[in-house]
Amino acid sequence: SEMTCPKRTFSTTVKTAWDSVPVIPVRVSREIPKDKIFQIMEEINHMTVRKSMGRGDVLIPDVLGFHADVIVTSSVLKEYLEENNKENTCMHKDCGQEGGTSQESTCMRRNREYLEENNKENTYMHKDCAQEGGNYE
Repeated sequence: SEMTCPKRTFSTTVKTAWDSVPVIPVRVSREIPKDKIFQIMEEINHMTVRKSMGRGDVLIPDVLGFHADVIVTSSVLKEYLEENNKENTCMHKDCGQEGGTSQESTCMRRNREYLEENNKENTYMHKDCAQEGGNYE
């Protein structure tokens, strides 16, 4: 009941990795305890959308075990990526720079060229973050 256990739904935005669409709107799929809203907001604030998502897509399933999903409420990002032929775009995991298509991103091509020139294997090098080491995900 409202007196003993107030519950709410809420909407907010989550950041994306694209400057042209810096945030997209999301909401929780069902009522959650009012005193847990800030914990869920903390989870949402740690997210960065790095793939095409549209209205109805689940961003965080069963957030913090409350049987509520965080879902996207607009297709603005998906439409932007489709209109600009970026629907298969991937983002570099360390610096968040747009890397081309998932077939072979600009970052992957640079990495391949770097590896060939320097006889190294399974490392990445991205010109914008200048980080080397680790594997592609």
